[in-house]
Amino acid sequence: MPAKTLLTSLVVLSALTFAAHAQAAPAPAGASVKVSMSDLNLHTQAGAAIGLRRIEAASNRVCGGAPDARRLDQQAVHRACMRETMERAVASLGSPLVTAQHTDQGRTITSVSSH
Repeated sequence: MPAKTLLTSLVVLSALTFAAHAQAAPAPAGASVKVSMSDLNLHTQAGAAIGLRRIEAASNRVCGGAPDARRLDQQAVHRACMRETMERAVASLGSPLVTAQHTDQGRTITSVSSH
């Protein structure tokens, strides 16, 4: 996978599985979002921040968008899906600055295993 393009299709699988087990409406099977980083310099703070925002927006789409604020059960599932998808996408991108900014936001990065 090119370093400047991130496909979240594999990243999404674990999030979709989690969402399905939590009885929420998961995204369609095989859902993926292409996140282009080709116009960014991920070696700068500004480029990494924009890249991280793009990953977050794509993760939100993959996770079905923000649910109704009154549905606490769906909110919890959405947060878990976002956390899992973001962590895997950021880890698979392999950009130290994107990883650092993601970690600085109070999140942790787990390694991505290849299957």
